[in-house]
Amino acid sequence: MVIAVNKECFNCPLRGGNVVDGQLERGFIARKAFIMIGGSKMYHVFDHMGIAVRSIDEALPFYINVLNGVLEDRYTSEAPGVEVHVAVVRTADNLIELLEPTNKNSPIARFIKQKGKGVHHIAYRVDDLDKAIEDAKEKGVRFLEDTLRTNARGRKLIYMNPASTEGTLVELCSYPEN
Repeated sequence: MVIAVNKECFNCPLRGGNVVDGQLERGFIARKAFIMIGGSKMYHVFDHMGIAVRSIDEALPFYINVLNGVLEDRYTSEAPGVEVHVAVVRTADNLIELLEPTNKNSPIARFIKQKGKGVHHIAYRVDDLDKAIEDAKEKGVRFLEDTLRTNARGRKLIYMNPASTEGTLVELCSYPEN
């Protein structure tokens, strides 16, 4: 899979900035990548980073007080195979999801037990998730099919198999149209 940084001008209102010829404007970083698929561009925009924590209440002060973040949302998903408390924090132009397990058998609890606290996944937003999945599969990317779902806030998502991404858990996601 070939991913490249797009150097043409674009406006990224969700991230608060513009990039012109790869140069940053207005002090914000906007990230945009594309994958060439059959001569057309499929854009993958950095959306958020998921961080596994033992306790959101204990982790939140660092993101709010040290990184000057703003708590944008907080919710719980008890769906089987998810079982997570989520706090969404915005720091400048980035979104961070703090992920706390709701029970000792949840995927996040298993992750913390095996790898410790820290970065769980990175997520890229796409316009058409079904098309992005199809295109990536054509390039040999495998997915964790049982992770395909719509979350509590309406975001449709799926995780790529880390065997296809050099060990990083990568989420592809799309949002409902407003």
